[in-house]
Amino acid sequence: MAIPREHNYLGWFLLVAAVALMVIHGVLPEQSSRALLGVVSNFGSALLALAVVELVFKTFLQRDLVSDIARTFKNAVDLPVQAIYLGRSKLPASQSPLQIIRSARHEVYVKGISYAHLVTEGFADDLERELRGKQRPVVRFMLLSPNFRGLAEVASLTGLEPSVLKENSSQFARELETLAARGYPVEYGYYTSSPTAGLWLVDPEDEGGWCRVELYLYHREPQSSRASIVLRKLDAPSFFARLSEVISGEWHAASRQTPAKALLLSEREGSPAGHASVPDGRESPTWMQPAASRPGKGVPEHLLCITFSTTNLRELRSFYAQHDPMADAGFRGADRIPPRSDHGILRLLHTADPKSFIDLPLPGPTGIAYDEPNGRFLVACQRANRIVSVSREGVTTYLEHRLFNHLHSLDLHDGKLAVACSGTDSVLVFNVAEREPICCWIGPENGYSSCPDGSTRSIQREVDYGTSLFPTLYQATHVNSAVICRSDPSLLYASLFHQGEIVRIDMRSNKTSTVMSGLVHPHGLKSDGNGGYVLSLASSGRILVLDGEFHRLDAYVAPGVEWLQDVCGLSDSYYAFTDVYGAKLKLFHLPSHSIVSEMGYGKDLKAYQVKSLGPCPLSEFQWLRDLRIE
Repeated sequence: MAIPREHNYLGWFLLVAAVALMVIHGVLPEQSSRALLGVVSNFGSALLALAVVELVFKTFLQRDLVSDIARTFKNAVDLPVQAIYLGRSKLPASQSPLQIIRSARHEVYVKGISYAHLVTEGFADDLERELRGKQRPVVRFMLLSPNFRGLAEVASLTGLEPSVLKENSSQFARELETLAARGYPVEYGYYTSSPTAGLWLVDPEDEGGWCRVELYLYHREPQSSRASIVLRKLDAPSFFARLSEVISGEWHAASRQTPAKALLLSEREGSPAGHASVPDGRESPTWMQPAASRPGKGVPEHLLCITFSTTNLRELRSFYAQHDPMADAGFRGADRIPPRSDHGILRLLHTADPKSFIDLPLPGPTGIAYDEPNGRFLVACQRANRIVSVSREGVTTYLEHRLFNHLHSLDLHDGKLAVACSGTDSVLVFNVAEREPICCWIGPENGYSSCPDGSTRSIQREVDYGTSLFPTLYQATHVNSAVICRSDPSLLYASLFHQGEIVRIDMRSNKTSTVMSGLVHPHGLKSDGNGGYVLSLASSGRILVLDGEFHRLDAYVAPGVEWLQDVCGLSDSYYAFTDVYGAKLKLFHLPSHSIVSEMGYGKDLKAYQVKSLGPCPLSEFQWLRDLRIE
């Protein structure tokens, strides 16, 4: 297994530091305080253990032995560590950000590096709801300055691009400014030194104080390469006191970097919400507040196209209840092939009269695209692993490919058709006219080869996977959406379900970079028709509204929705999404965060993708009623 150069540098640095501390320990006079000797010995042993991890264990052993390495580290530290969690997905519910804040009586210090998870998941909205209660601890955030000159080095820790780190920091600062301006006990400051670890410190002056320290084990690797260590004040009072003193000092230094001016939201409808200045005096990008309108007034009358991939939803729910073995570890999906009926439906309905609709039976339809110039629908049929054309001439096979497997989304733009193939962890882009592939991105060829169970996957381009079956947990990425960039059609965005990432792919070179991370099961990604994008996070019932550069503009949490498969934009204020297990299509008004319409469609139909065809009447597609599959 090849080790990136950064790993070796870090390992040798740790080894030299450990040896130096041991030498210092050996030459310290016996008159030195026992506490000082203990600190030097403990940290020397800890650094030596980490050096062994970097230079020996990671070179010769497989990743499934990292747990043993963690235990070695725990013993070497010689501190009463309560727990070590490997990877964010391993953290128990008690270690979620809101639960940590909820457990605090007085204050919480948070020192972070990328804040990707908190930004993309709409943490500021959740924090506001949490702080409305009676218990209101002061929450102090230390943010890496977006103008820190060493962002490239920090990017090697997180796997994110420097521009993403910078935007995350600026975005989160703006959200915290908003909370502070509304009177919530939230403070933040910028630190301008190279980060060493993330940290949550709870009530350092209280006897029940504790902390969680988050370490990056390897460079340029997924977020699963993090380790979190939990310490409690009662078990290690002297160490905890020293740690608290260090964090307190860092906070006072960081708070001096905080912008003095609070963010004042403009009251004018549709105007910019304002800005917060950053330490060197430059202004961060303006946060645009979506224009407000009254829900229920002016709801767009759009024709919607929705696919139902199967008609045995209740059977599927029962199956997943028994065969979703890694849900507690943060990975969703079955370890075997679920039962699916051969029947599916392509449905057209109008928001003005959802009870009138047109159905076309198809074998497992999932992704859809409407090719308006040619008057046809292009539909991915998951059961047949092919794309069909649905037009007045009938239903015919439009496209087949040996990598087509477990087909998910389709996106049509600029004469190109992007196809997400979850079963082969690949995205293919075709020229619509010639039906020839112009881009083939395969996850395992681009740094995404690890499956949730730790096994390594490879995909052979020359193999025909059309008749193979791969359960979700045996896929490395479960890439489920791909969308062509609206501002630069040579670029492509894809959602990686297992990694919780959105990646940007250059179709000319297959160069891949991460634009969003820390997401919880991203699923439906598409253009919102307004120059930006909209994304559903399936298991959290959350929808993110993004601008053209994937900066978060707003978030909506769908109450009571267990699985939010897909979402589409109707206008700059209204969106439609599928509540899969509730068997409903719902319209919501973003500015007021309220549901304005619900359309039930049958308890056995599993909705997959929803797409707006704009303000056209259902009567234009009456020809669909008479079509038959070839």
